[in-house]
Amino acid sequence: MRILKKSIFFIIICLMILSLFACKENSSDNYVVPDTLLKNTASADNTKSTEDASSDAETTNSIRPNSPSDNKTALATGTSSATASGTSSAAATGTASVAASGTVSGTASKTASAAASAPAATTTDNRLNSTAVSSATSASADKNNVSQTSKIPSATSTSNKSSSKKTSTATASTPKSTPVKTASASSTPTSTTGSGSGIKSNEQYIEFINKTYKEYKEMSYGLDITKKTDLVGICYSTWFTRIHAGNGNLVNKYTITDILAGNGTWGKSGQFHYWAEPALGFYTSHDEDVIRTHMTQIAEMGADYIIIDNTNATMNWKNSQDWYRYITRPCTALLDTIVEMRAEGLDTPYVVFWNKTSDGQNWDVVKAVYDEFISVEKWKDCFVYWEGKPFVLTTSKLSTNPPCDITTRMQWGLNQNLGTSEWSFLNVVNAPSLDSNGFAEQICVAVAAQETYMSSTATAHGRNHGIFMYEQWSNAFKYRPKAVTLTWWNEWCAQLFYS
Repeated sequence: MRILKKSIFFIIICLMILSLFACKENSSDNYVVPDTLLKNTASADNTKSTEDASSDAETTNSIRPNSPSDNKTALATGTSSATASGTSSAAATGTASVAASGTVSGTASKTASAAASAPAATTTDNRLNSTAVSSATSASADKNNVSQTSKIPSATSTSNKSSSKKTSTATASTPKSTPVKTASASSTPTSTTGSGSGIKSNEQYIEFINKTYKEYKEMSYGLDITKKTDLVGICYSTWFTRIHAGNGNLVNKYTITDILAGNGTWGKSGQFHYWAEPALGFYTSHDEDVIRTHMTQIAEMGADYIIIDNTNATMNWKNSQDWYRYITRPCTALLDTIVEMRAEGLDTPYVVFWNKTSDGQNWDVVKAVYDEFISVEKWKDCFVYWEGKPFVLTTSKLSTNPPCDITTRMQWGLNQNLGTSEWSFLNVVNAPSLDSNGFAEQICVAVAAQETYMSSTATAHGRNHGIFMYEQWSNAFKYRPKAVTLTWWNEWCAQLFYS
């Protein structure tokens, strides 16, 4: 009898194991759009609007543009586990919704008709000729383990506050950062440019930089991109300390999600409006726990550097608390936290400042940021360098040389006719920026884009179940530029202005 019992028990265990293998073989990694989502987004897809709900993207795979067959191409191939709960900023801010394709959780998507109840409104952003939207495509992957939840944590929730607290037991004595691929013909997948496109191939670029910079000695600190390719940067907002300062009158207490659902009202002209509540709550930009979470997530997803948006900064801010709240306090906290994390052996991205330049204030903002941050010894390992100098992005080309020793590139949006080495953070069709030697230097990859406003369903190009971003990534793989700029990590809100 004892032998019989043992035999039966053994057979049951075997059947259970076989059942598990059968389930695994029958499972699929392909994302299937739920019928309810298709119904809710049909109108938005047809009108190319990004009125779908969207919040945080939990992306477990790297987004570095390696071979399309590589598992690290999650966002490019639409197989990431990105979530889409929340809303776009519709008529009030026009910010497009986040997330590529992937599993969807949380609030049902909003259709274009949902904006009908909104007041006639426009939003001002100096990056896009003072009439465009907050960023047009907030990639807002300001994410924190929400892919399997049905509701974003509230502002008071602390359970997801930080994924990398200062309890690290790492004992590494040298700073760590995201590994970056050095240009190597043997390690770089073949690109499809060169034949008939008029653009030289990635392989030719690798050969060119290895020959041109044969005697070049890379910087001993920071991220030196002189001889590197396949770089990925992502735009990053540090405005939230200012937005939540004082009595809070600068921000409307209702999100666009609330308003479109009939649970709130539009704010006053000039007030910031969140299009959804972040997974980490309505944080300030100097919150160290939030910074740690963001830097960990950005490093884990494979981005090499963040691009800090100072494109609306002016020297007039120095006459008030605005410079301190928009720039000094959040950027000091961010850089100090990066240094602290690396001392603990944790990976972080590097930093590039994107500063406003204009005929009126020339290089003033660039010089002020350089003096306050880039020139500081304790932070020198945090920055990106190109040809032995700190790399800085600007908003326009000036006829004069910068007053500090830096390498610059102009970056702007919605320009399909890019000049030599003019970078773009947003385009409906993302064509590469070429350098003076005919190589693809940079390309933008966005979640969605607009021609005028994201609230204009006639000209907005929405996520379309991730197809828009998939096509943008396809172009990035096609041209294989030196750098890819992702739009956007956490641009959660913009100001509303009534027309």
